[in-house]
Amino acid sequence: LIIVFASTLLPALRSGRLPASLAIARGAAPVSTRPSRLARLAHSLGLGTPVTIGLKDSGARPLRAWLAVLTLVVTVVATTATLGLERTVEDITRDPARVGDPYDLAVDPAGASRAAIESALSTPAVGNWFTATDRRGAVGDATFHVRVLGGDVAGAGYLVRSGRTITGPGEAIVGYGLLGELGLRVGDHLPLDISGGRLDLVVVGWYSEMEDSGKIAQISIDDLRTIEPDVDPGGYFAEVPVEADASAVRNAVLAATNGAAKVELLDRSTDELDAFRLAFIMISMLVLAVAFVNLIGTTLVGIRERQRDIGVLKTVGFTPNQIGATVAAGAAAYALLAVVIGVPLGLIASTAMHDAVGRGTGSGPGFGSAPQVGAVAVAAVVLVIGSTALAALSARRAARTSVAEILRSE
Repeated sequence: LIIVFASTLLPALRSGRLPASLAIARGAAPVSTRPSRLARLAHSLGLGTPVTIGLKDSGARPLRAWLAVLTLVVTVVATTATLGLERTVEDITRDPARVGDPYDLAVDPAGASRAAIESALSTPAVGNWFTATDRRGAVGDATFHVRVLGGDVAGAGYLVRSGRTITGPGEAIVGYGLLGELGLRVGDHLPLDISGGRLDLVVVGWYSEMEDSGKIAQISIDDLRTIEPDVDPGGYFAEVPVEADASAVRNAVLAATNGAAKVELLDRSTDELDAFRLAFIMISMLVLAVAFVNLIGTTLVGIRERQRDIGVLKTVGFTPNQIGATVAAGAAAYALLAVVIGVPLGLIASTAMHDAVGRGTGSGPGFGSAPQVGAVAVAAVVLVIGSTALAALSARRAARTSVAEILRSE
């Protein structure tokens, strides 16, 4: 209600103070009589008289024209951000390491022979495997989750966004959330209290992790063994790039351990993100509907104001199709201008949104992906064509009205 009141108050006051002579002569707002730059460009390019006139008329009411363009800009921004979200979800599905799950298969030994498990995992189908067990660690008064890695630690596959991964003893990588909580930087020392002792480690990188909002430190099992010599390596985690091979490796591990081990395949479904995807799509559709309704309203008001001009054009030989072309050209100009302005703003908004989500979930900046160029291009073409078609449909009645009817209405 406040928005409606504020947006109508100024025009109402302005109209109420307008002298009657000016209202009769030119209406409530001044009309530009000079050809717009777009109209001059269209004339120079030889796009035809209907297009030139349509572009001239589209800028006759600058404030109204820019409001129509800005409404379409909001649609372009929302659509671009939605396409960015779609691309991000696809990338997470293909590369779960972006959210801290760089594996396809998890094995809980549950008392089974570790030698048998490692033998079953040592096949060409497995890209790499590592072990992981969990501890609680502390730095000063801050306590957090510590993941202790064994096996191929350097090839574990966690997505390190700054610095590098662990390559030997005395090193640690931390999630973005822990990096911020402890005020750490890559290269800082990490005096980690764990298992009743202290490890003096160096932070060699920070990585993308959503578990515990990224408040996790990863260390090598060789470091923990200096404090806890009999530490259990924990479960096994393997990267199996081909889904069919993952099932085969799972069966091989079960066969090697006589079914004693518990083997799970990583769930790559996006059910948790689908709700966000649907919400963004619905918002984009609603914004698009609002923009189209606003464009139709702007077009109809413009046609009504130009009724006398339409009669003149008909008198000098314009056909109904040419009248429709003048109106459609103006709407197409609005849509094209909205695309030029909205796509860069949409990319900026998409990046800002993804960075905010990344920081909030612990994955850090750079979490999202830019929308595909082809998808943005298709959306832009649909917007331009839709705007042009709606404007042309809105002009049909005026285009078919005879000059005699226009004169009677005058």
